[in-house]
Amino acid sequence: MSQYLFRLYLNADPEDSDRACQIRDQVVYLLQSAAPPEFELEVINVLADPDRAEADGILATPTLVKIKPSPVQQVIGSFSDPSRVLPALELAQPPAENGKRV
Repeated sequence: MSQYLFRLYLNADPEDSDRACQIRDQVVYLLQSAAPPEFELEVINVLADPDRAEADGILATPTLVKIKPSPVQQVIGSFSDPSRVLPALELAQPPAENGKRV
């Protein structure tokens, strides 16, 4: 099992929705750039599994939750700004090509 576990809650299946696919791909790119190489990402379609979303306390989508390691952290909304998303998940930003952080 991975040391890092994330859950991405979407209101569509990434296999059926271009927007959900874009969001999932954006999150995967962010995590690949900042999380340890071995992380796990669960994608949950809240329309297909509303009970799971309710049990997990998800009130809006898209929501990305870092489950492990503790503490649990979440980001709701856009994942396009790494300088906002990564610190909220307690992940370091990767260095830019010129040595400065992006």
